Amino acid sequence: MTLTKLSAQTVQAAATLRVLVVDDQDLLRELCSRILVTCGHRVLEARTGAQAITLYQEERPDAVLLDIGIPDMDGITVLEELRRIDPRARVAMLTGERRPEAVKRALALGARDYIVKPFYSERLKTAIDRLLA
Repeated sequence: MTLTKLSAQTVQAAATLRVLVVDDQDLLRELCSRILVTCGHRVLEARTGAQAITLYQEERPDAVLLDIGIPDMDGITVLEELRRIDPRARVAMLTGERRPEAVKRALALGARDYIVKPFYSERLKTAIDRLLA
């Protein structure tokens, strides 16, 4: 019986993935967090690029949702730093602006997807599934 409990705990721990959400808008971070938690993920939050880099180094999340337009440094700069720290970092960009050149640059630098704000919860779930596949 103890072995069965341990196996179930091991499986549950393996299924819990950590997602770092980086956005300066509190409401958007909270929305993303709620959606991700309902999907069974553990969420880390950062309001600035500097916080995102520090959290990434400390926690090594399984995926990152990164806003292109954060105030202290742009999301492209943060993406470059995350990819320098970990070339296999799985990142999807969030953007509220129609800036195709920024999205193209992010994808060229290794972002795997981008989400245009506002978005439906299904779009966020699809992006996370793509990152974790």
